[in-house]
Amino acid sequence: MSFFGGKITSYCWYDANWNNPAPPSTGPSFRTSFENYYCERMPDWENSLDPYEGKINVGGPLYCQVVTGPGARVGRAYLRYDGWSTPTSSTQPFHYCYFRVFNLSEWPPKKIGPETGLSYYIYPRDELGRKVSLDLVCHDNTRLRFTDAVDQNGRPMYRGLSSDTPLKQWSPVKCHIGRWLAGKAINKILVGFFDVSYNEGRFSGRIDDIKITDPFEG
Repeated sequence: MSFFGGKITSYCWYDANWNNPAPPSTGPSFRTSFENYYCERMPDWENSLDPYEGKINVGGPLYCQVVTGPGARVGRAYLRYDGWSTPTSSTQPFHYCYFRVFNLSEWPPKKIGPETGLSYYIYPRDELGRKVSLDLVCHDNTRLRFTDAVDQNGRPMYRGLSSDTPLKQWSPVKCHIGRWLAGKAINKILVGFFDVSYNEGRFSGRIDDIKITDPFEG
């Protein structure tokens, strides 16, 4: 379902047969490539750490915002993430932070079905940029990262990309989230940085073409 007014906006929890020849789906759908002029869903927050997640051994400036210009995978816009991991300690030998991006709590909940999937593309610009992934927060406060969810290569979703993933190149990430979150409804979509090494430095990259579909487009 889409809503149009004086400002071009779209909330893409939509009926699957809207502008789509495919049969209606039985579960939730969410799609965006951050193209505002195509009436796609835009973030509800920019450069905003989720207050319920906190951050450890991460410094600023911290960015998670839509950028328009060359470099997108689809169209001319993408979501940029950028920040710095700082020195660790013996009691906190890891780094993490979670940006809040999309707020889905105000819409009638559409439950995730057994066949629902999440997919997106990510473009890490540096080594630590591989340690970034999308996270989902459900209405009952379940986090995707606290489940055993894995991507199409069997890698835990919260760990981001493998160390051999090419830098400065778009790579797909796909997760059959219905295996771990069936029956739940998504409240927020986050972008998370998580690293358990002692590495310090910049983490940066881009995310584009986010989809939550039922059935899973794996």
